Amino acid sequence: MTKAITRKHYAPEFKKEALRLASKIGVTKAARELGVYQSQIYSWRSAAQKKASTSKRESGLATENARLRRQLAEQAEELEILKKATSYFAKNQKECGTRLFRSIVINFVLCEWLLCSACSEVGITPGRNVVRALL
Repeated sequence: MTKAITRKHYAPEFKKEALRLASKIGVTKAARELGVYQSQIYSWRSAAQKKASTSKRESGLATENARLRRQLAEQAEELEILKKATSYFAKNQKECGTRLFRSIVINFVLCEWLLCSACSEVGITPGRNVVRALL
């Protein structure tokens, strides 16, 4: 009859305390005091380091993922606005293309007039021929 060897399972708190003790007094002394093998403490330490580096990398990836999702949502919103504006102007251009052109010209004329009046306040003579030609 062979005797079955059972594995010992240690609680995470025990492992943390073992690692803390090993960092203070050394792995060999900690293993002797706790009654575990040195290789177990080394494997627990490497697993803890791997978990810490993985969590840092995952948090960095999560941050980048959140930033990219925000950027995608903003661009989708901008695209939706542009689609609506395009359809609005296309519809209005078909219905009253000349009226749209006239409103653009009138806005341009008003801007030119404002610039000319600002220029005259400074002492620069504005070119009024451009405004007359557009009207």
